[in-house]
Amino acid sequence: MELYLDTANVAEVERLARIFPIAGVTTNPSIVAASKESIWDVLPRLQNAIGEEGTLFAQTMSRDAKGMVEEAKRLNNAIPGIVVKIPVTAEGLAAIKLLKKEGIVTLGTAVYSASQGLLAALAGAKYVAPYVNRVDAQGGDGIRMVQELQTLLEHHAPDSMVLAASSKPDSMVLAASFPVLKRRGRRWIAYWQVARRLPFL
Repeated sequence: MELYLDTANVAEVERLARIFPIAGVTTNPSIVAASKESIWDVLPRLQNAIGEEGTLFAQTMSRDAKGMVEEAKRLNNAIPGIVVKIPVTAEGLAAIKLLKKEGIVTLGTAVYSASQGLLAALAGAKYVAPYVNRVDAQGGDGIRMVQELQTLLEHHAPDSMVLAASSKPDSMVLAASFPVLKRRGRRWIAYWQVARRLPFL
């Protein structure tokens, strides 16, 4: 299991990374906007906060494949090794394929079904981010969807990994991770969005 902070608050990242084994930081346009800093200012500071070995994620804003690829290249030039988050739409899948050829690591985000996540992985995404809580909010079973996705990846895209997104309560993260780990033994990656609410922090 790996833990990623879902924030653009540099001070919080520095504080929590000092205490916990944080593997990296994920961001999206809304999170960066909330920081009231330019993405080009905050991303280097976040990378510095987690160190050279930490993985940083940032998302594109374009809706077409060409724009996504251009943004991804700019992000990669600014922060070498950054993982670029691409929404798994038709245009997003096209962008993921192109970026795979360019050697830019991607995460397929906004995943609402196991089949959608598998398509992202087959297109070349190293990480796949199913929206657990949002699936539940729409009347589905987010945990089961993640487990189905994990099984599909093991059989058809074993080099890709699940990074569970939009999983608000920590109990939800644990509920998903333990069955998968017990059954398959593969790595589970989860956002830690609740760290600041832990009673001992």
